[in-house]
Amino acid sequence: MDILSYGQGAAQLWLLFMLRTLGFVAVVPLMSARSAPPQFRIVLVFFLTTLAFSAWMPRLNLPAPDASTFVPAAFSELLLGLFMGFIVGMVFVAFQFAGQFIGYQMGFAIVNVLDPQTQNQVSLVGEFIFTVVMLSFLNLNLHYDMLGLWHASYEIAPPGGVVLANLGIEHIVAIGDDLVLLALKVAVPLVAFLILTDVSLGIIARVMPQMNVFIVGIPIKIAMGLLFLSLLVLQLDPVVRQTTNRFINDAVSILHAVGT
Repeated sequence: MDILSYGQGAAQLWLLFMLRTLGFVAVVPLMSARSAPPQFRIVLVFFLTTLAFSAWMPRLNLPAPDASTFVPAAFSELLLGLFMGFIVGMVFVAFQFAGQFIGYQMGFAIVNVLDPQTQNQVSLVGEFIFTVVMLSFLNLNLHYDMLGLWHASYEIAPPGGVVLANLGIEHIVAIGDDLVLLALKVAVPLVAFLILTDVSLGIIARVMPQMNVFIVGIPIKIAMGLLFLSLLVLQLDPVVRQTTNRFINDAVSILHAVGT
């Protein structure tokens, strides 16, 4: 009888581990790409769950949840995994948001492409910056930090002891502040240069009224935007590293808040 009860309890804990991993893999960048086969993601979830369960189960000595607490605990684990993956995904959303600002100022407001990951229409410049950031993310081995956050979450907030009610509105506001602030820091230098280009074209239009500034200005703004965009791309590596660390720290603070 003891063996059977132990097996049932271990199975319930394994399911809690799996639900957190499932939520994380479902929305985190790279792993949640729609181009990845569903079979691959299912196998990945089972592999990561087994890895985390075998690593943390002997150390944490978790009590098996009873029938009355298993369903709320399973719901909390799934939401926590989704929330962690969402926070890490904010790294890419912030840069894509900045790319939309830049694209509007360059004159690409109506030039959109299909994002293969989200299946949504996005800005051409935003998608370009998104791709560059993803390549930089992999080049800097930041996907290891992303997996490290998932692995450490089981120690910070053990399965079965997550209290989502402890998640305050200040944590959500802090993430939103970081998102908008980062997008502005990336976009404002290029937007400022493009505004100066508009001012220069305005001065030329006053000095040389015979020149059709509207026809000349469009290719000039695109050329200047591409020039400054190439300079921005060369400086993205330290920004991507700093941004990833910031959002991972936000996720860790949330884990400490909801863990008991």
